[in-house]
Amino acid sequence: MKKVLRFLYNLDKYLGIIIVACIFFDVCLQVISRLAPGNSIPWTVEAGEMLLGALIWLGLSAGVTDNSHIVLDLVVKKLPKRPKKVFGIISNFMFMVYMFALAYFVYGLLLHYLRIDSKSVILELSLFVVRLPIFIGCIARIIKLTIKQYRVIAGKEEMFVDSIDDLVKED
Repeated sequence: MKKVLRFLYNLDKYLGIIIVACIFFDVCLQVISRLAPGNSIPWTVEAGEMLLGALIWLGLSAGVTDNSHIVLDLVVKKLPKRPKKVFGIISNFMFMVYMFALAYFVYGLLLHYLRIDSKSVILELSLFVVRLPIFIGCIARIIKLTIKQYRVIAGKEEMFVDSIDDLVKED
């Protein structure tokens, strides 16, 4: 059971590797197709844009796992352990509220795309599919932040520790 949970927790990283490979092949196909004049493949540009968007939103979720997401921690890192923990809990909670709001509005946008049957220009994919990674990224980040929040409150994880140097300094 632990292996399944660990796999699900790191699913965004595994999907990210697959998407990076797809982007690599997409770019290679675009470059190769442009070697012969007049033979460029236009859909590769659109596919690359869509894959890059998906990679960004999955990467945001993966950043929570590794503590590599953007956070204003310059002053907070200098505080004692307890205030640092409180600031971390408040920070995570505020970010979760933001992700809930973003997910709510993106959900409305996705429903709108389904209603009007909007499609991308070249591939003619539903814009619902194109924008779905934003919603999935928000939900994944909310789940990761909830797990992190629990681990910080339970004392199983430190907040505002982002490198091995910081871990060594605290010992």
